[in-house]
Amino acid sequence: MKIPAAAANGTGVLPRGRALISRIGIGYLVAAVVLGALGVMLVHDQDGGGILAAVLIQATTLPVLLAKIAPASAAWFLAGGVLLNEAVIGSAVRCGVVLPVLFVIVYQLGSSMSPARRLQHVVGLVGCCAIALMELVWDPALDRSAALFIGSLGVGFYLAGLLISSRTRLVGALRERTAELSRQRDRTAAVEVAADRARVGTELEALIRSQVRSISASAELAGTAVRTGGQEELTRSALTEIEQNGRETLSRMREVVGSLRDAPTEPAPGLDQLADLVVRSTTADARLRVEGAARPLTANVELSAYRIVEQLLTTLHDQPAARVEVVVRFHPDTLELTVSGPALAAPTSVELTAAMSAVRARAEMHGGSVRTMHPRGRRETEVRLPLLSAAS
Repeated sequence: MKIPAAAANGTGVLPRGRALISRIGIGYLVAAVVLGALGVMLVHDQDGGGILAAVLIQATTLPVLLAKIAPASAAWFLAGGVLLNEAVIGSAVRCGVVLPVLFVIVYQLGSSMSPARRLQHVVGLVGCCAIALMELVWDPALDRSAALFIGSLGVGFYLAGLLISSRTRLVGALRERTAELSRQRDRTAAVEVAADRARVGTELEALIRSQVRSISASAELAGTAVRTGGQEELTRSALTEIEQNGRETLSRMREVVGSLRDAPTEPAPGLDQLADLVVRSTTADARLRVEGAARPLTANVELSAYRIVEQLLTTLHDQPAARVEVVVRFHPDTLELTVSGPALAAPTSVELTAAMSAVRARAEMHGGSVRTMHPRGRRETEVRLPLLSAAS
């Protein structure tokens, strides 16, 4: 099980140093070191190089550390670093350091694009254009033909950032939608439980009223017989009926109250709980794989799929050295469940028959099919549930 980094140290928050590294990004830390070393090598090989140049060239590499946190600020820090180098050192070849940092910043500007940061976005793009212009004018290794090269790469990195940003927002929206559907399913299950309890309560009230009326009528008949006298048989019959009705009422009330007490109070399990089921149900090396475009299903189909996998796991040999695979495949109109693992060496026919009977009953309820194979000493069962049939 993967442990969240925030919980790894037991405090619920990341240590300050690790949090900063996480925000900056390991890749950008490495890039800053590599580009810094490259910049020192470049100024060392040129006239006018020295300790001062080696120090100032770092002003053009350090902004990469801000690229992920604040790309607009990083752009203007880089512009200031280029301006400072030109003012102090003079004309020198710095494109090998400045351009990689520039493209990283452009990419981060694209990936952080949002309506709330539109002004910062524009300010960052203006800073990047200023950097490109200064390099084209001051760097002796660049000429006018390099403008097309720099512009094309810059646009490419910017569009790549926009694409990543769009996909990230889409994934976030899908996750939120999935979470909302899960919450809605829980609320629906809770409403169904409440409705079932209300129905049972109504039935209980109707039962009591009916039986009380019957008892009241018998009591009235017995009272009349006693007052008129000489009708012992009628009195005895009325009192016997009262006793029987009372016992029947008490018995049925116990049944209704018992069903009410035993009614489920939690949502039925579904596909989102298969991972826990696979880990909990066997000591083997169990693996769950989901293929196809996952989508919300009806509660009945999800419950049947969960119970089918639960039953099929009992038909396999349970040992730590064994490997069990559970595959859930979403087809356009079919949900396919495949459970494979080592076959039982000496299966108990009664248990195996009971498990497979339960699986077939679940599948047939949805108009599905069950197929079992035995490849190389393993047992593999494939169950198909037609989604359209289940939905209707």
